This record gives sequence, C-alpha cells and structure tokens, in this order.
Amino acid sequence: MYLFSGINLVALFLLCDTKTMGPPGTIHLDLVEPCGENPGGDVELETDLHKIDALGSKALSATIRMKIPLDDAVTYKIEVRKWDDGWKLQMDHSGKLCEETMKFAPKLWDQLKSVSTPEMPDECSLEPGEYKVKNLKAMTKDMAIPSIYYGKLQVEIWFYRDEELISCLVIEGDSQAPAGQ
Repeated sequence: MYLFSGINLVALFLLCDTKTMGPPGTIHLDLVEPCGENPGGDVELETDLHKIDALGSKALSATIRMKIPLDDAVTYKIEVRKWDDGWKLQMDHSGKLCEETMKFAPKLWDQLKSVSTPEMPDECSLEPGEYKVKNLKAMTKDMAIPSIYYGKLQVEIWFYRDEELISCLVIEGDSQAPAGQ
C-alpha cells in the first residue's frame, strides 16, 4: 500500500510542473461578466467587479434577476483556459450546479448568502425574483479544490435548465501559488 502511494507521488512530481499547477493560492480577478452568448430572459446578470482598498483588493457586486427557480434541475458546464500566446483549454467539467456548489463551495455559498438581499437560503436553491449581492469577497480557501492552474486564467461557465442555456458567465484573473512555494 505505501509503496504504491509512494510510486504515485513520485510520478506526480515527475509528470506535473509545480510551476504551472498546485495548491490554490491567490487569484486576482480582472473580469467577471456575462459572456457574449448570454441569452438573457429567464436569468439576467449584471456584475460590477470593483476595488475596495488601496492594495487593489476587489469585490463583486451583482444583480441577478430570475424568472425561473435555481434548483436541482440546473446544470452547468465549465471550461478553464490558460493564457499561453492565446487561450488554451486546460480542463472542462459538467455537473449539477446546486449539488456541486454545496459539495465544493459551501463556505462560498454561506458568504454569498450573507451579502445578498434578500438573503439567500441555507442550501443552494433560489426562487424566481431579484437578488442583489453587495461586495462579495471570495477567497480560494472558501472552495474545496485541491489544485489549481497558475497564471492568467479564463473560466467560462454555462448554466442550463433542461439542456437549454439560461445564462453564462466569464471570469478572468491571475492565479498565483501560495506564498513560500
């Protein structure tokens, strides 16, 4: 058992470049906005990424208008790209939005809940209506992800209900390794 784990660990170090990927550190966001193919209508997003201090820290304020509920029927597809003389796809993933939010980002949901009006429920689920988010300051520690790409990243997320695109979002930023690595 230990020999197998040790071999896997050595292979991981030989195959993975720790300068391009590793444990989450800091992400400096440059852009959070609806993507170009955002259909609008059933779900409308307005975003405002803004500086909140002299150090350049940023927070996200947003208005979300929904004519349909956000529930277990909503799925998503995510693509992560890294800048290398152009955006290069690094990974993609699909899943159930609420299930995976509560699994991988329950702290982020709690933080979102605390800065929203009206306050969002304890579990990932929203009734149709208008929600305002003011000064969301998310940290990588708020997400249960073991590793992340470093460098200039672009994340595009498409949200679907019954396989119909209801909204999409593009996020860009600079991902950095934890201090001391």
